Amino acid sequence: MNGFLDWREIELQNDWGVREKSHEMGEWWNRDAQGWDDRWKREEAFTKRQADALAFEPTDTVLDVGCGTGPLTTFVAPRVQRVVAFDYGRDMLAKLAANCEARGITNVETLQGSWYDVEPGDGLPICDVAITRWSPAQGDILKFSRCARRQCWSLMSVEPAFAPGGVVEKGFWCRSTTDDALNHTPRPCGRKYGLNVHFNLLYDHGANPTLNYLTDEHRTEAETRDALFEALLGCPLSEVPADRRDGAEALLGRDMFRTDEGTWVHLRRHTIAIMGWNPNELNC
Repeated sequence: MNGFLDWREIELQNDWGVREKSHEMGEWWNRDAQGWDDRWKREEAFTKRQADALAFEPTDTVLDVGCGTGPLTTFVAPRVQRVVAFDYGRDMLAKLAANCEARGITNVETLQGSWYDVEPGDGLPICDVAITRWSPAQGDILKFSRCARRQCWSLMSVEPAFAPGGVVEKGFWCRSTTDDALNHTPRPCGRKYGLNVHFNLLYDHGANPTLNYLTDEHRTEAETRDALFEALLGCPLSEVPADRRDGAEALLGRDMFRTDEGTWVHLRRHTIAIMGWNPNELNC
């Protein structure tokens, strides 16, 4: 602890800090590889804006931690020498490889493993630049910093408002694969346990993080509420597993409303925070 507050202890209370850290959890995420692939491709223009906001040198080697099916990798790879795409999900990596092949990208190496089983330099290569978006690496930002020789980039969603008590009370979120009751407990609010925690933790240890914000707005309209959910999810509601439907409805429902004409609209305004820092400034 270097500062007035122990930001590392606070970081342990964020989504990734309290979530189960098992191979079973990795498999849970991997089962929806197709869904994650579909999602970023629906938002491809915004995803590209995020990747374009990251600075690289043409000679850089880049480590993408929690790469998923390649939303960042596919846009970063053409700008650098090589990308190592690291993820637990074998299906995620298979789709990433297919996405690279379809786009003519040949400088990406996939690496399968659990973030919790490796250390930078021991099972995980140290590259010139490390990048991550919505991944377990955001449960230990100092460990993530050790993955890079020159620059780190971390991308996180910005919660629109501070939830009362610092937790979101309703909705399903994947916290445990062994105790479903935990998946319905209050979820840490990103306004309390988000980029502010990482900024202060890095700052207290000597880094001078930069912040940039990107916002995207997307409107989807349908005749009925169920039809709108299906349009947003990309499949019939009957195909959505029961353990995910409550969470999807809680997440999407907060941005839905009925028009005066009787149709249903989902208006999504999504802001991403892009934090960058030089890992060599850290004194830990």
